[in-house]
Formats: sequence, C-alpha cells, structure tokens
Amino acid sequence: MPAPRWLNTQEDQAWRGIRRVDVVILASIRRALLSDAGLSDADYEVLSHLSETPGHRLRAGELAGLLRWSTSRLAHQITRMEQRGLVRRASRDDDGRGSDVSITAKGLDTLTVAAPAHVESVRRHLFDHLSTQQITSLADITATLLAAHETSAGHPGKEGMATRERVGELGPKSESTARIGSSPASPVVARDSHAEPESPEVKAETKLNLSGSTAR
Repeated sequence: MPAPRWLNTQEDQAWRGIRRVDVVILASIRRALLSDAGLSDADYEVLSHLSETPGHRLRAGELAGLLRWSTSRLAHQITRMEQRGLVRRASRDDDGRGSDVSITAKGLDTLTVAAPAHVESVRRHLFDHLSTQQITSLADITATLLAAHETSAGHPGKEGMATRERVGELGPKSESTARIGSSPASPVVARDSHAEPESPEVKAETKLNLSGSTAR
C-alpha cells in the first residue's frame, strides 16, 4: 500500500481554510437566504437556472445535469417546490417521456425579491473582504478545481456549466431573471438558522489531521 501523501504546512493551512470557509462563511450566506427569503440553497439554484432559460422551462434531465444532481434528488426537490407553488412539472409534449420543469409566476417573484438581499449577503460575507486581484485569483482557482473534477468524473468540457457562479453577474440580467453564485458544488443547506451541524469530516479531523500528526 502506498505511503499516505501527507499535506505540507502550506497545503494543510489551505485545506483547513477551505473547510472553514464552507462551515463559517458559506453557511452564513445559506442561513441568511433561508431567513430572509425562506429559500434553501437548493431552492435558489433551481429557480435561478430556470429563470435564465428561454421560456423559463427545462427538461428535468437537463436541469439535473446543470445542477450536478441525480435525477432522484431533483425529483424530491421539485416535489417540495411544487407543493409551495414555486415550480411546475409537466409531461413533455414531443415524446411523452420524461418531464419538463418550469418556474411559476410565484417562483419568479420569489426569486426576484430574494436576489437583492442575497447578493448583499454574498458581498458582505465574501467579496467585500477581498481585493480585485484576490477575486481574480479565487475565480481562477475554483475554475481549475472544478474543471479537474469534471474531467475526472468523465465530463470533459463541461466545466463552464459547473462554474456558473459567474462572479461578475451579481444581479438580475433582466427584470425577470435573477441569479447569484450560490455554491452549486456545495449542496449542503443549513436549515437550522442558529447552528451549523458538524460534518463527519470535522469529527474525523479531531483524531488525525491531514499533515499526519495528531490534532491538538
């Protein structure tokens, strides 16, 4: 068995930083979205993708691909959103197989109202603390990582869809379209507005960190 490739000091610091950004910063953004608009991160992702599509309608399989979700996960999510009147699911007219998902008037209104507060939360928690150069570097790093993941997962050339956070697009493209990068690669949604549950990885790190030494 090959020897573990333990992280050096700089790598360990970067890795811990990434994890803390998710647990602290991204979780704060998710909690604010839920508190301000009553939308989970998953709700916002579905609505924003649909709002960007001509006719505000997508085939379910295509939407699952854009979100990088399984069709089963999408089906459960759409069912919950249908019950709240945010989206509508209908059988396809062309071949009778599969279904289309469309955003409702209520869903579009909800997204449009949610977007201003959400973008302010993203700026307040993240971009207001970074220089233009740091934001450029962050965009390059995330694009590189996501492209590598897409390639290893057998989806070369799709990194553009996977990185559709689009740092530059922090507001509606039109009166009927509103999207903010809301971390599609991180599907965990903080549903508790007061506490972020500790992940199994965090518990594991209390025993052994990735530099190969016992955590203090």
